[in-house]
Amino acid sequence: EYGDPADALPLLHTAAGIARELLDVDLLLLTVRNEAEVCAKLGRLADAERHIGEAIGHFTTAGNERRLAECLVILGDIQRAHGTPEKDRVAARCYE
Repeated sequence: EYGDPADALPLLHTAAGIARELLDVDLLLLTVRNEAEVCAKLGRLADAERHIGEAIGHFTTAGNERRLAECLVILGDIQRAHGTPEKDRVAARCYE
């Protein structure tokens, strides 16, 4: 959350590898959620959307409402970053 977002990517990749070794899908998708947030901060919006979509799918299926709500906020931030009125409307729905 603090510092250079680009520095977080290698750590997230390491965490994802550990989650795979542990067969911990929730932890793996939490790293994917965090990667979406970092990509958004770096302006890599297509990557951010891909990652957050994957995380939303998992947390929806798992019934994890708290993580899903976090993902929707991130999705809203990604949509707002596009800077268009249409995407701003999508963002507003994500924040509801």
